[in-house]
Amino acid sequence: MSRWARLGLACLALALAGPLAADEDERPELGMSGVPIAGFDQKNGWVFGAAGFVYSDRAPGINAGLFAVSNFDAFHSATFNLDERSLGPWSYSLHLLAEHAFDRYYGEGDLTSARSSIYIRQDRLDIKPTLFYSPVAHLRLGVTADFRGRHEPDSRWFPDEATTAWGLRGEWEGRDKLINTRRGFYALVGVSRDLAGLGFTQWDADLRRFWRLRRDLTLGERVVVGFSDGSPSYLFRYRLGGLDLLRGYTDNRFRGGDMLVTQSELRWILWKWLSVNASVDGGDIRDDAFHQWKASAQVGLRIGLPPGWGQKLRLDYGVGADQSTLQFQFGEIF
Repeated sequence: MSRWARLGLACLALALAGPLAADEDERPELGMSGVPIAGFDQKNGWVFGAAGFVYSDRAPGINAGLFAVSNFDAFHSATFNLDERSLGPWSYSLHLLAEHAFDRYYGEGDLTSARSSIYIRQDRLDIKPTLFYSPVAHLRLGVTADFRGRHEPDSRWFPDEATTAWGLRGEWEGRDKLINTRRGFYALVGVSRDLAGLGFTQWDADLRRFWRLRRDLTLGERVVVGFSDGSPSYLFRYRLGGLDLLRGYTDNRFRGGDMLVTQSELRWILWKWLSVNASVDGGDIRDDAFHQWKASAQVGLRIGLPPGWGQKLRLDYGVGADQSTLQFQFGEIF
């Protein structure tokens, strides 16, 4: 069981201890959620932390989240995400990640073995600000700078990295709500280039569609595509497996310069603060050729976090062809 799975079980118990939530349509426009984290991990020992969120279901508004854990020894990780949409036609987003942890490396391509991997200890820093302008309703056009840096304090499996890719992106926002979406359409397309160093270019697209089948049942569909021209650095190579894409496989299981992923998920609301999700992921990754289409199936719980109850704890069990995962994160996968 991964460290995130053990932490997720601790968060699950804490979230279930709270009172029932208000109806999602009766929540105030700006909500807050928070939860402490405590759990035991065989690799890192006892770890502690907290997660907190401020959110608005509908634009314009603000969505911000901070998640941090540590064992006060050799493992420390903190993530901050912000999306501010209350500045008229202008808006901005910011992603920050700082951690000292292990990266499990299986190799490159889509034919890696689950039985062969190495653990790479690394210090990592990601900074990604984006400035948007909205010329018409539902459309945002943005300029972004994506910095990713890493350092291996104990080894030299891969060169140290400090890479910045500058890019353009466009978003079409047609969802009924920004979080806990029930119906609508969302599209993101972008292009970015490393102007120094390796000089690679990447094109990305993320398409999402939601149908409210019944009052308590939603179907979500997603297609994610990424292509590279040139040789992306270690941190900019696409990866499948882990918390978001092909979740039945562990993080960093498959790596490459191009990738294609599809996701289908049913979201069944049992109570106002609890839902059950069932999903199927499919996809592949390559440098030269796609060799083998991968698939994984997942089931999971979504639990509202106090006191605002709009933000969700996500606990998923996933199964792939030769691996299985039990992982937790915050918010829906899409």
